[in-house]
Amino acid sequence: MSPSFRELRYIRRTVGDLALASRFAEEVFGLMPEDRSDTEALFRSDSRFYSLCLSTELPPAIGVSVDVEADLRAFADRFSEAGHYVTWLEGDAAARRLIKRGIAIAAPDGVHLEIVWRHMESGSPYHGCRDTGLDGFSAVQLASTDIDADSAFWSDVAGFDISDYVGEARFLTLGGQHHHIALYPSKRNGLLGAVWQVESLDHVMRNWHVLLGRQVPIVHGPGRQPTSGAIFVTARTPDDFLMTYATQMGAPMADGPRQFADAPGSHCAWGSPSDQTEFKGAEFKGEAA
Repeated sequence: MSPSFRELRYIRRTVGDLALASRFAEEVFGLMPEDRSDTEALFRSDSRFYSLCLSTELPPAIGVSVDVEADLRAFADRFSEAGHYVTWLEGDAAARRLIKRGIAIAAPDGVHLEIVWRHMESGSPYHGCRDTGLDGFSAVQLASTDIDADSAFWSDVAGFDISDYVGEARFLTLGGQHHHIALYPSKRNGLLGAVWQVESLDHVMRNWHVLLGRQVPIVHGPGRQPTSGAIFVTARTPDDFLMTYATQMGAPMADGPRQFADAPGSHCAWGSPSDQTEFKGAEFKGEAA
C-alpha cells in the first residue's frame, strides 16, 4: 500500500530579523505566539502547537504529516529511488520541530519538504490578539524558476495531485480541499506566501480593514479565487512575504484538473488588481518578479 499524507502541518520561514517578523505575525496578522528562543519563534492558528515557524538558522520548509511511522520509511525509499537526498529528523532535530520523527528532502527550488510523524498538538484553545476568525492553516505558495522540475517533485515523487492549472501555475492537493500548495512560475525561487483559513467572509473583510488601518500593503484582494472558490485578502510583510486570510476552499473537481487562462482574472474573479507579477498573467511575464 502506498504511503499517504495526513495534512499540511506548518511552514517555516528563514528570516533575517526575528523580532520584526514576529511582531507582524502576532500584532498585525493575529497569530498566537506559542514558544520562542534566540533563533526561532512559533505561532499558532488552531489546535496544532504551531503552523508558522520563523527561524534565523533552519532552511525554509513545508511540514506535512503522516499517520504511521512506516510511511516515513516508505517515503524515504521513494525519494531516494528518485535521486533525492533524504535527511532523517531524529533526536535534537525532531525535538526542535516538536515531532517524534521525520524526514527532510530539498525540492529543486530550495524549499525543504519535511514529512513528520507524531507532531505536537496543543491542549489549550487558540486565541489571538484580536478577533481574526483564524481557524486553520490552509496552503503554501511557492515561486519557481523551473516549474516543470518543481511540479515533478511535488506531484510525481511526493504524490500531491494537481487540481488545476492557471497558465503554467499548478495547484496541488492532498485531498479534501482544492489545494495545499500553489506553484507559480517566477523569476525567483522559494517561499512566496502562505494562506490561513478564517471562519467567514465577514472575517476576511474585518481583517482587510485592520490591514488598511495599519497601512499594511495589500497585495491582492479582497477577491475570490476562481479555482478554489475561497474569498481572500493578501498582505505583504515588511520582509516581502505574502500572508493571506481566506475562507474555506472548495473540493478538487472530481473529473480532474481544469486549465485556466494565464490572465489576472484567473487569480481573482472579482477583478482585484495586483502588482505581484506571479498573479498578473502572461502579458506581464517580462516584468521583474
